[in-house]
Amino acid sequence: MVKVLVSLSAMAAAATAGSVTELPASVTKLIDYSANPCEDFYQYACGAWYKDAV
Repeated sequence: MVKVLVSLSAMAAAATAGSVTELPASVTKLIDYSANPCEDFYQYACGAWYKDAV
């Protein structure tokens, strides 16, 4: 579980910085772009998944 979150957070941070040109669709489905990653990174990284799952 930790490895998945670390990988996702690294990809999300890289995408925010603009160094990744395209994220896989499976990752973009998880991200809640309305959340501020500096304030609540978990909500940003997994928020869309949570909204669909609950």
